Amino acid sequence: ARRKIETSSGKSVGVGGGESDGGGGSEGGSSEGGGDGGEPEPPRGAGSEAGEGMAVSRRREIRESVREAFIRSYDKYISEAFPAAELRPLPMRDGRCEGGEFVLVNITGVTLVDTLDTLALMGNASEFRRAVAMVSEHYGEAGFDFDVTVSVFEATIRILGGLLSAHLLAESPNRRLYPHRPNGAVADGPVVKALDGNDDEFYDGSLLPLARDLAERMMPAFDTPTGMPYGSVNLRRGVSANETTVASLAGAGSLSLEFMLMSELSDDPSYGCAARKALVALYEHRAENGLVGKHIDIESGDWVEATAGIGSTADSFYEYMAKTHLVFGDNELWSMFSELVSSIDAHTKFGPWYVDVDLGSGLCSRPVFDSLQGFWPGLM
Repeated sequence: ARRKIETSSGKSVGVGGGESDGGGGSEGGSSEGGGDGGEPEPPRGAGSEAGEGMAVSRRREIRESVREAFIRSYDKYISEAFPAAELRPLPMRDGRCEGGEFVLVNITGVTLVDTLDTLALMGNASEFRRAVAMVSEHYGEAGFDFDVTVSVFEATIRILGGLLSAHLLAESPNRRLYPHRPNGAVADGPVVKALDGNDDEFYDGSLLPLARDLAERMMPAFDTPTGMPYGSVNLRRGVSANETTVASLAGAGSLSLEFMLMSELSDDPSYGCAARKALVALYEHRAENGLVGKHIDIESGDWVEATAGIGSTADSFYEYMAKTHLVFGDNELWSMFSELVSSIDAHTKFGPWYVDVDLGSGLCSRPVFDSLQGFWPGLM
């Protein structure tokens, strides 16, 4: 479902996802992962005890098992590993699980940033606020001034996306993760309490400057002849002189949602323009049969891996093209997406399956079905 999140600044930003009344768990749950709100009903059309589809009771059972798994892993990460990038549950040191580095991002705290929206969607207002404070304190005024090289794709979807989504959720009066004053209320006016009853811990907007700092540090990656970004960038020094010019279709073409949202929230069009330009450039380098390859040289525009398919190293390129239209109303991207889907169906679909094909001939080159194709039915 498409809807709008109204931020405290009055801006409406389109986002996907279903409604939630903040039901994040039962009272008395874990302080590290339980919920503060009421109990949401399963989505409409999800089936009923007497009707078709999965029974509501079974859906609730599965939902609670997911919640319990999240609480267990989240609690362990906070108690054992934070601020490490990830939790390594098996290696032990001094009676504690070891923290580890997520090498594609190589920045501490990434797991907590990547988890903020899950805390919000589970309705745990108190832990969401605590986690936001931990993130803000961890990065501080220096922001992302790290002398580390990160994957532009991974840092975008995990850290930039995590910060932006958490910022919107924190500002949303409907989510009630923080207390807020109704529009027009004076500083000492009435307060709408958060889900857990808190009425004095207001959101200070600290996640948005962090997000912009990170986006700014990744912008040098887009400085290429084609507009397609390098795959990696050093957050302090920019792109290395020996950085490869080969980028994957998914890596270079799955940045538009976060960077365009960054532009919306900062009133600076440069971020969104750069990411959208990369997306369009990949489309414009399609073959005569309408297909795009999986790896491309971002300086010459030549396909390095002249293989087309919807799975590994290509998948989210298609997803982002469709979702950028859905979120921002970009009709030009919708037309491009529709053309690409027609070519995919014409050349890579065999019965109910999709295979990799040669970019030029359209003949099957890899009759293997990988797990990363699993998103396609949902996208359709």
